[in-house]
Amino acid sequence: MRYWALVPARGGSKGIPKKNIKVINGLPLIAHTINCAFSSKIFEDVYVSTDSEEIASVANQFNAKVPFLRNSFDSSDKAHMFGVYKNFLLGMQEKGHKLPDVLCILLPTNPLRTKEDIIKVLASYDENPEITWAFSCNEMEHHPYRAVRISPEGLLQPFFPLKNNVMWSNRQELPKAYRFNGAIISGKVKSILNNDEYPIDSFEYMDTYVGAVKTSQYSGVDVDTLLDLEYAEFLMERINSES
Repeated sequence: MRYWALVPARGGSKGIPKKNIKVINGLPLIAHTINCAFSSKIFEDVYVSTDSEEIASVANQFNAKVPFLRNSFDSSDKAHMFGVYKNFLLGMQEKGHKLPDVLCILLPTNPLRTKEDIIKVLASYDENPEITWAFSCNEMEHHPYRAVRISPEGLLQPFFPLKNNVMWSNRQELPKAYRFNGAIISGKVKSILNNDEYPIDSFEYMDTYVGAVKTSQYSGVDVDTLLDLEYAEFLMERINSES
């Protein structure tokens, strides 16, 4: 099978200005993901999807390709990431490129994923030819059974209709719950082109062909705030000191 890596990196970050090129542990944030993609030695090409000339320039410095800039809608706050992937593939098709079998999306905000995580996720397609997608997952830090909402009167209300003895079970007695960590989102190109959103929900797509791959806890570290950035840098320094 042929694999492309796509690193989506919008220029208009609000939480941390110019987040995707913010220097962390000596490199722009996006460079950690680009370097990891290349180190896996599994991708035919590593691409970056961006609306920013500055991000494109940084991506090129680390040998990633930016064949064109995103359109204005895909760069807006209203854009869904699925549309970004799909429009990237359609744009490459229009330019005459032969599309790969699988597109692997690597968010630049998860700089601590490893090449082993990437290889493990993409191996899913060989292990089970039926799957159309494979996501990296971590066990949830806080169990969803404990989720609550706040009423207009400021009172806590259970989010799910659970009995008292279930909601307040010891953690080890609760069923394992996982979350997509965003580090590695891969899908067969045919499925991306034939859908407008991920084929997974609690109604039409309950029984999915989406492979779940448990990856390292480090993969789940997501940089969204300055505190996240400091935490990721701390972990990088610790990993480097231990290696």
